[in-house]
Amino acid sequence: MAKTDQTHSSSRIKTNTEAMDVYVEKAAVKNQFLAALIACLAAVSVGMCVGFTSPAEPDMKLPGRRFRLTVAEASLFASLINIGALCGGLIAGFIVDFLGRKSALIYMAIPNVVGWLCIIYAESIGLLYFGRLITGICAGIACLNTPVYMTEIASPEIRGILGSGFQLFVNFGITFTYTVGAFVPWSYLAVVTAVIPILLMALMIPMPESPVWLVRQGRVAEAMHALKWLRGSDVDVREEVENLRDQQNADGAISIREFLKPSLYKPLILLLTQMFIQQFAGINAVVFNAAQIFEMAGSSMDPKIEAIIVAAVMVMASIVAATLIDKAGRRFLLLLSAACMAVSLMVLGGYFYLYAHDKESAANVSWLPIICLILYCFVFNIGFGPIPWLMMGELFPSQARGLASSLVTASSWTMAFIITKTFQDMQDALQPYGAFWFFGCVCVAAIPFTWFFVPETKGKSIQEIQMYFNKEI
Repeated sequence: MAKTDQTHSSSRIKTNTEAMDVYVEKAAVKNQFLAALIACLAAVSVGMCVGFTSPAEPDMKLPGRRFRLTVAEASLFASLINIGALCGGLIAGFIVDFLGRKSALIYMAIPNVVGWLCIIYAESIGLLYFGRLITGICAGIACLNTPVYMTEIASPEIRGILGSGFQLFVNFGITFTYTVGAFVPWSYLAVVTAVIPILLMALMIPMPESPVWLVRQGRVAEAMHALKWLRGSDVDVREEVENLRDQQNADGAISIREFLKPSLYKPLILLLTQMFIQQFAGINAVVFNAAQIFEMAGSSMDPKIEAIIVAAVMVMASIVAATLIDKAGRRFLLLLSAACMAVSLMVLGGYFYLYAHDKESAANVSWLPIICLILYCFVFNIGFGPIPWLMMGELFPSQARGLASSLVTASSWTMAFIITKTFQDMQDALQPYGAFWFFGCVCVAAIPFTWFFVPETKGKSIQEIQMYFNKEI
C-alpha cells in the first residue's frame, strides 16, 4: 500500500512538474510574442506610409483642397517614400548596430512623427515632399530593424511565425489606411498615421534589447537578463549565451574582404535576388495604384472599396503565412507563391488585352480583375512577401547582419522606386496587359531559382543556418 502511495505521489509530482514546465514555456512564448507585437508597430507605420498615397492622391487632386496636385506632382509624392527608404536602408545597418535594435526602434520613431507633422501642416508642396521623404527614411530603417529584432529575440521553434509578423502588420497598416482614407480627408488620415510611432516609442521602452546585439557589445549580464525575460525566469539560459559568444568569436570582426567568402556573398546574392523578384513581381505597383487599376479595368464597384478588399485579403494571407511558415517550410511557400502569382498576373494581363480590343466582351467578365488581384495579393503574402524579410534575419552572420541587411533593404527600396515611378510609363509603352505579363514572367523565373538555390531554414537555429553556408566553401 505504501509502495502504491509512493508511486501515485511520484506520478503527481511528475505531472505537476510537467504542467509547470508547460506553464513556464507558454509564459516565455507570450513574452516573445509581446515584444514582437510591440516592435511590429513599426511595421504598421511602414504599411500606413506605403498605403497613404492610394486614398490621399485622389483627394489631393480635388478642387478646394489645400493642394491640388498635378499628375506629375502626385507621382513624385508617391515615389518619394522609395527614395527616402533607400537612404534609410543604406544607413540602417550602422544605426541598428550602433544604437541597438530596441533603441533604434524608439529613436527612429521621433523623426517619423516629425515627417507626418510636416505633411499635416504643410503650406507648400516642398514641405509636403520633405515630410514624405522623412517618413520614407524611417520606413527604410524599420524594414531592416524590425525583422532583425524579431529574429534575434525568437526561439527557433517560433522564429518563422514571429518573423512573418512584419509583413502581416505592414499589410494591416495598408488596410487600415485604405479604410480610414475612404471616409476622411487626407490631412486627417495623416494625423491618424502620426499616432502609431508615438505608441511605438511609449510601449517599446520596457521591452528587452536583442540578446544577440548585447553579446556583441560584451554586455553578457544584460543579455542573460533579456533572455531570462524572453525564455522564462526558470530557464537556464547560460548555454544559449555561451553559444552566442562562441558564434561571435567565430564570426570575428566584419571587413570588406569577408564579403568575398561564400558564407557571406552567397546569402547576400540569394536575398538580393529574392528582393528583385519581390519588387519586380509588381506588388508596389499594385498597392500604390490599387484604386486606379480597378478604375482602369472598368469595374462597376467603387475602386476605393475594391482596394480595401484587396488589402484585407493581404492581411488574411499574412495570417495564413504565419500559421504555415514553420510547418510547410519556406521553400514550399515560395514555390507556391511564385506559381500562383504567375498565373494570376498572366490572366490579369489577358483581361486587359481583351479590354483593349473588345470592351463589350470584357464587360461580361468585369469581375475578373478583382479575382486576379485578390489571388495575386493572397499568394504574394504567403511567400515572396514575408519570407525574404524573415530570411534576411536568418541567413547573415551576426557581425555582418547590419551591413549586409542594409544592402538588401536599400536594394529592395531602389527596385520599389523604379517600379513605382515607371509603372505608368511601362503601361504607356507596353499597354497594361504587357506590364502585367512582364510581372508574370518574373514570377515564372522565380520558380527554378527557388527550387535550385533557396535552402530550407525551417526549425534551424541561426548557427545551423550559418553552418550550411560555411559547408559550401
